[in-house]
Amino acid sequence: MRRRVSFAFLLPCMLLPRPVLPEAACHVDAGAEVAALLAEVAALSAALREARAGAAPASSSAAASSPRDDEGRCAEVCVARSGHDQMPGRPSSVYVDHDLDVDLGIGGIPGQDRPRGRRTVSVDDILFGYDILFENRSLFNVQHWKGMVMLQNPSDAFAIQDFLWTEQPDVMIEFGTYYGGSAVFFAEIMAAYNPAAHVITIDPIEWRGAEVEATSSPLWGSMIHPIVGLPSDPAVRIRVERLLEEFGAKRVFISEDSSHNATEVLDNLVSYEHLIGPCGWILVQDTKLSRLEASHGPLEASRAFLRRFPAYRVRRTYEYFMYTQHAQGWLQKVPPRWRCMARSGARELRRSAWRRQR
Repeated sequence: MRRRVSFAFLLPCMLLPRPVLPEAACHVDAGAEVAALLAEVAALSAALREARAGAAPASSSAAASSPRDDEGRCAEVCVARSGHDQMPGRPSSVYVDHDLDVDLGIGGIPGQDRPRGRRTVSVDDILFGYDILFENRSLFNVQHWKGMVMLQNPSDAFAIQDFLWTEQPDVMIEFGTYYGGSAVFFAEIMAAYNPAAHVITIDPIEWRGAEVEATSSPLWGSMIHPIVGLPSDPAVRIRVERLLEEFGAKRVFISEDSSHNATEVLDNLVSYEHLIGPCGWILVQDTKLSRLEASHGPLEASRAFLRRFPAYRVRRTYEYFMYTQHAQGWLQKVPPRWRCMARSGARELRRSAWRRQR
């Protein structure tokens, strides 16, 4: 699902004081470890510049340069995380409140007559720094639900279950099954509010070999309906639509967590958009990858989708933990003359969210 990418070259830079990022702060003479990091920075920077210019990749000897050149390249890669000094081609921060500062000094509580600490970091420093550690340590591989592999960040998984309980969709369509732990997790939440709810999970590969198989869940095959194939495949789309007709589903929620390739993600969203009713939701997962990998991924697909379907709005309601791997990925369909309120547990209030404005 996710690719293993090293972001170690960014870590020394994230420790630099804000707001100035001088070239000399990279300390090219600080030892073999830093020198190795600078060599990686130099090679990556050169490769990125040449790729954007359409040039052939430089040889390994081209990465060897003077200490002063290395300092300059380090300053280029050491991005100021609040979004205004990003490396060319790397999206700005999209976290909620990313540009706010946090005082790390003891007793440095705003509004109190106590001395503030001398060191402050931005919200983005904290969240993006954790994201880099999350990837470098492959933490996406350690999350399990009842022993089943579940490639979900815990805070996002909790926010999604909160969404499911609040909005109460009849059917969740999941693009990207992997070993199926997330499908079981979501299905158990949905079964608690509606025993007739369903999860349709789609993946081009039928993954097997986990220590605890998702197929061992009593919901697998009854409430959870796995489909092997590409979501955009016409045969798969027809099968999904037949299942929805069989279920009599009125409220459909889509979770896009497939290949993370911008073109494929956009194809999936466009292929299933018509299944989302007024006030319905789509979650585009792992928008963070566009920034981490400086590549076109889910975030670009989501923005292209919004341009094509202007009825959708980015909602930050379920980003309350601030750290999320799906920043700006929650999309709600709000057609003209509709008002979409947050649902509550009362059936009458849930229905009122679907009432058209007069």
